[in-house]
Amino acid sequence: MEHRTVKPAWWISQKARAIGYRAAATLKGIDAPKTLIVHAGHHKVGTLWFQRILRTMCNRFGWRYFTGDQAHLPASAHVFHQNHSRLDFDGLPPYVGSHLIRDPRDIVISGYFYHLGCGESWCVTPRSKFDGKSYQDVLRSLGQEAGIEFEMRHSARNTFRAMTKWNFTNENMIEIRYEDLVEDEQEVFRGIFRHYGLTTDQIRKSLEIVQSFSFENVTKRYVGQAKAGAHLRSGKVGQWRDHFTDRHIDLCKDLYGNGLIQLGYEMDDKWS
Repeated sequence: MEHRTVKPAWWISQKARAIGYRAAATLKGIDAPKTLIVHAGHHKVGTLWFQRILRTMCNRFGWRYFTGDQAHLPASAHVFHQNHSRLDFDGLPPYVGSHLIRDPRDIVISGYFYHLGCGESWCVTPRSKFDGKSYQDVLRSLGQEAGIEFEMRHSARNTFRAMTKWNFTNENMIEIRYEDLVEDEQEVFRGIFRHYGLTTDQIRKSLEIVQSFSFENVTKRYVGQAKAGAHLRSGKVGQWRDHFTDRHIDLCKDLYGNGLIQLGYEMDDKWS
C-alpha cells in the first residue's frame, strides 16, 4: 500500500484559507492586494483612527474589510484589523501588515478619561471582582489621582503586557509608533502603504483618506486641545506629564519600568 503523509488539520485549514483568499483576490481583479493586509493594534492605541482609514480604503477600492477574532476571518477578506494584536501568524494566509504601539504612560491617561464615560460592555458590566460594580463604576467612585492609579493597575496594564510580548522581529510587519504618526502623519502612512504593496495611485488615494480622518478634520480641534467625554479627547503626545503625580511616577516605574526601556520609551529608570 502506498504510504501517504496525512497533513494536520491546522495545515489543511491554513492552505484552504490561502487558496480561498487568492481566488477572492483574482475575482476582484488586478487592483486587489496580492496578500492579506493585517493591522495589529492595541486598546487606546489609534484603533478607531486605523479602523476609519482602512474601512474607507476598502470601500473605495472594492476590498473586503474584517475586524474581529482571527477564528472568524473569512477567506475573502483583503484587510484584517485585529484591535488587540491577538494573532496566530502561522494560521494566516500570505500576509503583510503593520503594528502600532504607544507610550504606555499615555495609554494610562487616554484610557482613564475614556473609561469614565465609554459604553463598552466589558467596562460597564458588573463584576464579582469589583464587588458587583463595573470597571466604570469603580473608576467614577475614585478621585483623579486614585483613578489613574486604578487604570494603571488594570486596563492599561493589560495593554502594556500585550505590547511587551509582541514579536518585533517579524519582517512581514512594519512597526510604527503612535508618536511618529502624530508628528508626520502623511509620511508615516506613506511608508505603511508602501509596505502593504499598494500601487502609486492607491497610495495617493489612501493618503487623501488619511487626511480626511486627521485629528483636526474629525474633531475640529488641534492635537492637544482636550474635550471631556470625547472618544478623541486630546491625541497629545506626552500627556502623562500633565496628569502624573510623583506617586504615579513611582508606581509606573514599579509596574512598567523594564517595559518602557524594552519598548524604547526610556533609556533607564531615572525618568520623571
